[in-house]
Amino acid sequence: MQAPVAVTVTIGSGLLLLPEPTGRLLALPAGRRAVRAIGLADLLLATAMLTSRPRWPAMLARAVLNLLLGALYLGRAGTSDDPGRARRMGYVMGTLVAVDSATAATMRRRGW
Repeated sequence: MQAPVAVTVTIGSGLLLLPEPTGRLLALPAGRRAVRAIGLADLLLATAMLTSRPRWPAMLARAVLNLLLGALYLGRAGTSDDPGRARRMGYVMGTLVAVDSATAATMRRRGW
């Protein structure tokens, strides 16, 4: 559980505190406020993954956030400065949806 939380905290902090450079690094096709909102959502999810009982709903919520981000990347790929990169990021988010969903299902079965 520590690895997903560490990644979520790192990315969320960067998006919230340094939205322009972190958003550029991640090729996020969104304005400053939206990038900060995504960062805040990441930090809230990390907190929930550490403190909630059971924890699987927080992991499932992370999968949903990744699904929305993937749709954002793919939906704006055509107007992106680098459409190929935007599409790749969308596919990465889709992969994370699958991983987080499977993790949430396993956590639920185990009562986490």
